[in-house]
Amino acid sequence: MNAHLSTLIIRIAGGDTAFAKLIGLDPSKPGVQQRVHNWKSRGIPSAVVLENYQAITALKNQVTPST
Repeated sequence: MNAHLSTLIIRIAGGDTAFAKLIGLDPSKPGVQQRVHNWKSRGIPSAVVLENYQAITALKNQVTPST
């Protein structure tokens, strides 16, 4: 997923911490928030998108609603 769309999805989710929780990561563990933050410039990895397809698709639809 490209970096721009990833940034919008993470923002819609409520930020780095909220997105981490949404996809089942523990934001209190070392490095988790930084990892999610890095996805804003690198893009959310394909494996993460596939593992959390429904949640990420729902957020993506809020960013780019189908017409």
